[in-house]
Amino acid sequence: MAMPLAPINLIPWGGQAITTAEDNTFIWQSDGSQAAYYIEYGENEIGATINNTGWQVSSQSMHLFAANILVNAKNYRWRVKIRNAKGQESIFSEWAIFKTGLAPGLIITFPANDLDIVNTIPTYQHQYNNSSGYFQVAYQYRLFTGTTWDDFDALTAAQQESYTWDELEALETGSVLWDSGRVDSKATSVEQPSEYMEILQYWYKVQATIWDNADN
Repeated sequence: MAMPLAPINLIPWGGQAITTAEDNTFIWQSDGSQAAYYIEYGENEIGATINNTGWQVSSQSMHLFAANILVNAKNYRWRVKIRNAKGQESIFSEWAIFKTGLAPGLIITFPANDLDIVNTIPTYQHQYNNSSGYFQVAYQYRLFTGTTWDDFDALTAAQQESYTWDELEALETGSVLWDSGRVDSKATSVEQPSEYMEILQYWYKVQATIWDNADN
């Protein structure tokens, strides 16, 4: 049996930010011979303590770090090696770099979230907070009819983002009346174009998406 190859394609990597308050699954790609794995991780600075998982018996190329094992607002690195059924070990993968933080907070402050009655064309307002120091670099607003919003709300964030405007309109999720698209801006107030809504005639739902300078 040939010696195992070093794992590749580690995630998280490239300075990606993860949330310390949640469980995080670290993954990699092995050569198919994996019977066990061994991870080293620590802060990404000279002289920092390097921790390890010990050898974990598993053919699955993933490891779950439980919530709050990692410290918030730190820069980390990690690497992994594998062992085959004959006990032969690969060399370590390259180090992968990532950051930690608390879950960012985004709220729409106007209109309110409790069926607020708006009798003029609204200027939406939002607040974005991130304990790791990241800041907003872009926003996107979408206005929907409220008839079947629950169906849209049941989609995951990734599913919502994967659809184009036309595709969303084709779904039974209510109509997309207006989509600002991604706007590269730090603005926290956005005026609703008047031609897309009738005041005091219908109820609507508005969604905000924010990108920060870590591309979260």
